[in-house]
Amino acid sequence: MSLVELARYTDRAEIALARSRLASADIESFVFDQDMLLVPARLMVLDDDEAAARQVLGSGV
Repeated sequence: MSLVELARYTDRAEIALARSRLASADIESFVFDQDMLLVPARLMVLDDDEAAARQVLGSGV
């Protein structure tokens, strides 16, 4: 299994909310680049969970 990028966020509160929603659906997520000031943080999920994660977060992802 590999990780895929689900979304990019500049607002750390938004990424925390997205991760919380995914966790409540038993979807594990990871954040890359969260400590980079000029780069949006990337929300990552396992490729097998991508479709379910997009459904949980809605079509805006």
